[in-house]
Amino acid sequence: MSIKYDGYILDENYSLMELNQIMKEFRKIAVNYCEKAILEQTVYQFLYFYHFREIHSDVRIKELIKKAKDINDPLKKLWEYTLEKDWSGLYFQTHLYLAHEIDEFNRFPNIMDDEFDYRCELVFFPTEAGILAMYFGNDKVRYMLESTKYFKKFLYQNSTDRPENISEKEWNYRLETWEKALAPDYIPINHGFQVQLFDTKHIMYTKDLSGIDLPSPETMINVLKGTYKEEELLPNYPKHGSIIDYMEFYKSQTFKDWQKDVEKDIQKKCHFFTDKNEIEKIINQG
Repeated sequence: MSIKYDGYILDENYSLMELNQIMKEFRKIAVNYCEKAILEQTVYQFLYFYHFREIHSDVRIKELIKKAKDINDPLKKLWEYTLEKDWSGLYFQTHLYLAHEIDEFNRFPNIMDDEFDYRCELVFFPTEAGILAMYFGNDKVRYMLESTKYFKKFLYQNSTDRPENISEKEWNYRLETWEKALAPDYIPINHGFQVQLFDTKHIMYTKDLSGIDLPSPETMINVLKGTYKEEELLPNYPKHGSIIDYMEFYKSQTFKDWQKDVEKDIQKKCHFFTDKNEIEKIINQG
């Protein structure tokens, strides 16, 4: 059976008071990253709908509203605000949509939706070897915490060879230590104690964009290209072809030339923002 304990050991045996102080540092790291990342994600989503309105017709948007209504999709309200050019409403609804998706991911994690993963949770296990820890959640925050002085990797797995820089005695000691910490059910939350570094239920709402980076025009163009469906009208489009047929089509010069035309159309119709003050004026209207 494959065994993997992906965790850490703290550099010292801290008291609860000391550990609480360290968690304050960790929370600051997690909150600063998550709040900025979520705000950037909100602005990115907002701009997607804003630019979609610039390049596509009312008919297209009404079709998307009807489709979303038919399947009870929460994107319906976003499309409705887009149709009406209610940018203040759209921005607020984008925030609500992302906050809901983040909270849902926290309750029901799904690897297919990891763009909404802002969990930042640690579980600590006091042991004779020291204080062990496991982290669950956003990988960017994980890497930031790993870079602090407090965490030392204490990994064990039997699916790969033992690292050369770790003795067999140490490797077996890690296995024994983890098993003592997690037995008999090996469910981390049932042992030690958990610390949440970021509250996914109360996402801060703000219209102050001064501390974030805007998506580049190239980023927006790349995502907006996918909203054009006229490729199905191109010669040699494999309407009922195999995967190989589609791969060949997307490598064809015909498709590449069409993509260039799409990019020109997007650049012609869209006003890409480089000044955050411009966006703030739009989302504060009404």
